[in-house]
Amino acid sequence: MWILTGILGCVFGSAITALLLRHRASRPASSRDSLRQTVMRGIAHEIRNPLNTMSITLQLLEEDLTGESAPTQGAVLADVGRVRREVDRLERILSDFQRYARMQFRPDDVDIGALVNETLDFMEAEAARAGVEITRSVPRGITAGADSALLRQAFLNVIVNAFQAIGEDGRLSVAVEAVGSDIVVSFADTGPGMDEVARRRAFEPYYSTKEDGTGLGLAVVKEVAEMHGGIAEARASSGRGATVSLRIPLPTHASATE
Repeated sequence: MWILTGILGCVFGSAITALLLRHRASRPASSRDSLRQTVMRGIAHEIRNPLNTMSITLQLLEEDLTGESAPTQGAVLADVGRVRREVDRLERILSDFQRYARMQFRPDDVDIGALVNETLDFMEAEAARAGVEITRSVPRGITAGADSALLRQAFLNVIVNAFQAIGEDGRLSVAVEAVGSDIVVSFADTGPGMDEVARRRAFEPYYSTKEDGTGLGLAVVKEVAEMHGGIAEARASSGRGATVSLRIPLPTHASATE
């Protein structure tokens, strides 16, 4: 346990440093302090739960192995499986956090509709497995100065989040449109929706309504939108699905001709 904790501490420490350095130059001191506190609180909370579970499980396993009666193979395998699931959870937390920490903005001329379609094509097999129907209203030819890798990751995060909310036999409707001086990419699902508190906190780092969620998926979406000079929005009500949108500015010459 000490070895595992030490390794995780080193890796997470490097990720924290990368994240804080990236924000240092662009954010005022008060915002940097707030970010540092948010990151540290979030990591402490996210790591503590699986580590506690592993610690308790290993303690019980040790007691069983040193007790008067030997545990059955099934009991040992059940304990090992519990630890393995928590290790997998830590790996997901680490992957999500590293993705959040390493984002760098490299813009180019990007056809937003084409990028959305490519991302949806990539997710079609997963949609079929999940029983989710995808409908599209995605024209090509709407371009923007954007980082295609970051936007693709943001789109994937929203889609995966929607699949998890929908469950089975639902629908995800995706649309791209020019609205005034912005490009709006919206993802509307037929899941259970969310209450007002969840809607307002949807993009907060480490906030999640899912038991095994890291709370970084939609936080990445918000960060990517803001890197492009735009915003991320969530509209929802309990029992009526949810819509997550990314709104980013059109190039000046494009918006002037709309």
